[in-house]
Amino acid sequence: MPGPITEPEIDFLRRPPRLYIDGEFAATDGRLTVLNPATGLPLAEVPLATELDAGSLYVMRRHVGLEHVYGAAPKAVEAARSYFVENAEAMAPRIGKSGQYVMGDQFSVADILLMTCLDWAVTDRIPLSDTLHEYRARVAMRPAYQKALERNFPPRG
Repeated sequence: MPGPITEPEIDFLRRPPRLYIDGEFAATDGRLTVLNPATGLPLAEVPLATELDAGSLYVMRRHVGLEHVYGAAPKAVEAARSYFVENAEAMAPRIGKSGQYVMGDQFSVADILLMTCLDWAVTDRIPLSDTLHEYRARVAMRPAYQKALERNFPPRG
């Protein structure tokens, strides 16, 4: 049986729902909030003023890679692509100022979520700034990232 509602949960419930995207990033009042995909509760916050989520990437996947299922929607795809690029690039200068990673010099769940979006963007040939490519290369050098990549995408053969 669940216990009483905690203060962070009360704070979360007070905020407008548009400010949160489960398992992704959401920005409000100049703070980037990273949510736990299982509970929807905030995991971490960092000062940023943007929103980056995989929603725009899903729109592109549905209407380009799965157009036989969802139909073609070139205007939606272009709008989603522009939205993603605009928000990714809004984060770029802040990453450099905060340290090596999204939350500073400490690797966090925010980096895992951002890296997922950036890897997807690169796979879909979405242009990224040099700053984001450098960040991505830095995260990709981490042994844990390489191990996770191997597990998620085992060699074919």
